[in-house]
Amino acid sequence: MYTDSARQKRLTGKATLLAVINEQGFPEILEVMKGLGEGLDMQALIAVSDWRFKPAVKDGQPVAVIINVDVN
Repeated sequence: MYTDSARQKRLTGKATLLAVINEQGFPEILEVMKGLGEGLDMQALIAVSDWRFKPAVKDGQPVAVIINVDVN
C-alpha cells in the first residue's frame, strides 16, 4: 500500500527484502536490503509477512531457506 508521502513524491521502484522461509513456508525473519523510504519499506515488510511460500525441499524433506524478495 502506498503511503501518502510516497504518493505525493511520486516515488516508484522496488524494495528488496532478505527473508528466511521456514519449513512450513512461513517467513520468519525479514530484513530490508534495499529500501525506498517514505514508509514503503515498512509496507513491503508487512505485505511479505502475510505471504505463504512453498517450502524448499532437500533430500525429500522441507528445509528453511534464505531468499531475496523484490516488492514493487
